[in-house]
Amino acid sequence: MQLAEASSKPKFSSDAVWVVCCRIVSIVSTLGSNLLVARLLGPDGFGLFFLITTILALGSLIAMGGLGDAGLRFVSENLGLNRTHVARAYIGATLNRVLVTSTIMTIATVVGFVLFRELCQRHEITTTIIVSTGFGVLTLTWQQIAAQMLRSLNSLQSASLYSGGQTGGPISNLIFIGPLIIAQAWSISLDITQIVVLLVASICLTVPFAYWKLVRDERKLAPVTEIKEAYRLNANEQREFSEVSRSLLGIQSLAFVLSQSDIFIGNTMLTPFEVGLYSAAKRMQLIAHMPLQMASMTIQSSIPRLYVQGKRIELEKRIRFAATIAAIPSLIGMLLFVCFPAQALSLLFGDQFRGAANIVLAHAIGVAALIFFGNPRDVLAMTGNHNVVLRSKGVVAMVLIGFGFAGCYIAGPFGLAVGCSLALLLKEVTLWLLAKNCVGIWTHLRIPSRSSKTREAN
Repeated sequence: MQLAEASSKPKFSSDAVWVVCCRIVSIVSTLGSNLLVARLLGPDGFGLFFLITTILALGSLIAMGGLGDAGLRFVSENLGLNRTHVARAYIGATLNRVLVTSTIMTIATVVGFVLFRELCQRHEITTTIIVSTGFGVLTLTWQQIAAQMLRSLNSLQSASLYSGGQTGGPISNLIFIGPLIIAQAWSISLDITQIVVLLVASICLTVPFAYWKLVRDERKLAPVTEIKEAYRLNANEQREFSEVSRSLLGIQSLAFVLSQSDIFIGNTMLTPFEVGLYSAAKRMQLIAHMPLQMASMTIQSSIPRLYVQGKRIELEKRIRFAATIAAIPSLIGMLLFVCFPAQALSLLFGDQFRGAANIVLAHAIGVAALIFFGNPRDVLAMTGNHNVVLRSKGVVAMVLIGFGFAGCYIAGPFGLAVGCSLALLLKEVTLWLLAKNCVGIWTHLRIPSRSSKTREAN
């Protein structure tokens, strides 16, 4: 059992450094690939590319069916209780269910993309793009599931190589950016179809290595020698697993609506050029968002473990410490773009994108809310309060869609950005208050003061 206990103990400091380094690589490579695509295709083509990456993210999210986070929660909880045989059973149940959901979603993505092309008369969307996008959903799903299972086993270093962002982890991002750098340096012309094929291929190449690592780490768990057969989840465990995964899927879907539905709204109401400008401005948030994702991935597996062990004080300290550390680079990135939006857009994407400066400023409202309130969503979802998150996000999602369409109708891409930022602010305040009410901890930035030091001493 010693191996199991060792695997369940979080190596917070070293893992946090590794996660940060991986996310920095992912930020640079993702932002670099986006600006290269923007320069190769211009605003019209970049808008379509951003739509395709959004479809990849949405398709893989639905294909995972909430199973990634549900598996992470139950595996982590059982490792915290030294029930390695049950943890192993949850890993197997997660992979078996994803086999079904990913197949169904791949087919649905292809059919849905064909219908979108016909309804919107987007003739530049070729059959190759549609098929590649469907296959990309399949491979991205399995890549992200592998990363979550590695994270549940406290293999944060390995998980960080294969997770994060709409197009996978830092390894796939680096593979993707290589041909783009060559094309830009040698003035090689690439169209949108070729770029999408390169993107999907970069994801495919990482999947075998992710599962090779997962198999190795799973085998390090203490072997079950007391029983003849591997443990199978009973009916109650299966039912709870299904209920939690469905709730988490709802939460994640609503989170996607809150963060990405503006792209679909823009594609229905704006011109391709305006969509390209909006997409570039939205991508500018990447540097501010990524440190927050680093913090989330570093502490996510610790939340259910500390909660089930009754260590709420330690849990709050860890949550708020991670939020505070993540806020420093996030604020720096946000302030740079707020102070010099036109210059940053021109430098990164080209002079054609300078017109998106006011959109960048509108997005800053939502980014500031994300930075300040920390990570209340994971605190609620990983402690059994997933239904609370689901209901609150459902209300906010309806507000967002209303604000988004209204803002887009009144003020074009700028109005769309304002509406989405206000809805995001409402979401963060709501979840922050719910985390305190349901779990008993605050998640916002820790601001040192004499009174806080006195409370901690007591």
